[in-house]
Amino acid sequence: VVRGIVSFASADLGFPDLYRTLPDGQRMFVPKGGSLWGGLLPTEGPFKGVQEPWCYNPSYFAPGHYRVFRDYVHKYWRREFDPYLPKHLDGKPSTLQEMVAAFDGAITAGYNLLYYSSCSSGAVGNWVGVKAECKDKEALNCEGVPWATTPYVGKSGTCSASGTTFGSYGPDACRTPWRIAMDYILYPSDS
Repeated sequence: VVRGIVSFASADLGFPDLYRTLPDGQRMFVPKGGSLWGGLLPTEGPFKGVQEPWCYNPSYFAPGHYRVFRDYVHKYWRREFDPYLPKHLDGKPSTLQEMVAAFDGAITAGYNLLYYSSCSSGAVGNWVGVKAECKDKEALNCEGVPWATTPYVGKSGTCSASGTTFGSYGPDACRTPWRIAMDYILYPSDS
């Protein structure tokens, strides 16, 4: 179970190095649609995504699951699991506390993305923008706010990575309410 959670944090959240740092120092992780595309992947270099940059599918945001993963590793972690954690790009080991903070950062980022991308009815589109580009176009982390221009990619750009329409409620977007409902069911006082 622990290996699965660590693998998810690494492949889908980009833990430990794919994040943006808010002015208060908190690291925001934005789920990717897969290990090679979406979220905050840079536009150049060895970690460049394979699809449209800065494109995010809100239906991949699963805060209840992130809380379960976070709580599970926090409760059941043993020192012998430390080797499962991915190393930072500089070779330093990551820590359980960093992974727990990554799940918290993904929850904060995801709810902010939903807030800034939802229409007056509360529905969100299939795809929204999360452009928070680093000055170094190959960098995985820097200061930035992933929802600064949401719902757009930049000032007015759009994107799509599954053939569904940007800004429309459709087969991708319809999964979002179920994932938010699961968070409320599992963590009613936190969601």
